[in-house]
Amino acid sequence: MQTRHRFLSVCARTVAVALTTLAFVGVTACSAPRIAGRAEQEQELGTCERFLETAQSYSNTMGDANIPLYLRYFTASLAQHDWLNVALQCPSQFGDATMRSAQAQHFTRLAANHFGFAYAPLTVTKLDTVDSLDLPGEALATIALAEDRAGFAAEVLAGRYDSFTPTSANTSSDAEFVRRLASNATLLTMSDNHKEAAARLTMLSKGAQDIRRKVYDTRMLTTSEVNATDPATGLRTRTPAIVEMDCAREQLQRIDDLPASDIATAQSQSSDALLQLSLLIATHAVTAFGLGYPSADYALFAS
Repeated sequence: MQTRHRFLSVCARTVAVALTTLAFVGVTACSAPRIAGRAEQEQELGTCERFLETAQSYSNTMGDANIPLYLRYFTASLAQHDWLNVALQCPSQFGDATMRSAQAQHFTRLAANHFGFAYAPLTVTKLDTVDSLDLPGEALATIALAEDRAGFAAEVLAGRYDSFTPTSANTSSDAEFVRRLASNATLLTMSDNHKEAAARLTMLSKGAQDIRRKVYDTRMLTTSEVNATDPATGLRTRTPAIVEMDCAREQLQRIDDLPASDIATAQSQSSDALLQLSLLIATHAVTAFGLGYPSADYALFAS
């Protein structure tokens, strides 16, 4: 089910900022004297720089195991939104910011589950409310190709899992993983969503050549149906997780290959549509994390 971008209440943000202040009061008490001109320079930061600085600060707190989990949860819940602002306001940061938002979404969900809090995911699985997106048609066609390929892969895996017979190479957790996905038709739903998104992106591509092939290479899907090696990183993890992460990674790479001016144009002409695209790609990454793909920096960002 598609939901639009929702910001946390002012109250929640205020609590998070207050907790952050308390967490670092010991450090700031011993900080160096104010440097003349520094505050003025900070006030002159552009919109992109301000969002980037704030989002990075929240992510740093989220990732610090020495900070209480409750504070990390609050800062992650803010970071998931603020990184989306970075994706929109900083054309050269779209890919990294989208993936950082996905990281924060995943952490927020895990921490919310730990505390028994309700969590409303920033999930976008379709683009049926998007009527135009001011990105080059060829780029949108490539993004649609990634969606279509992932949809095909999920459908193939659904068929494999429906008739799955454990072997000596499978652990009990492997069998349970397959049973869970097969029993609630998760993969079929993922396949349908990918294909619908691919069709929508093709429609939005302004008449660019439709490069979807409908049928794709199945070797990884048939020889490594439960666990596989991600060709992009060499990591060994669940095959459906690799399918989702490869889709997200391919789409972000295509956008990052665009001139920053193209993304800036999309932000100025169709910012809500660009936000929906960022959320769609982040949803693929969050789904991959939920299926077992590592969410740590070493698996997501080049060193």
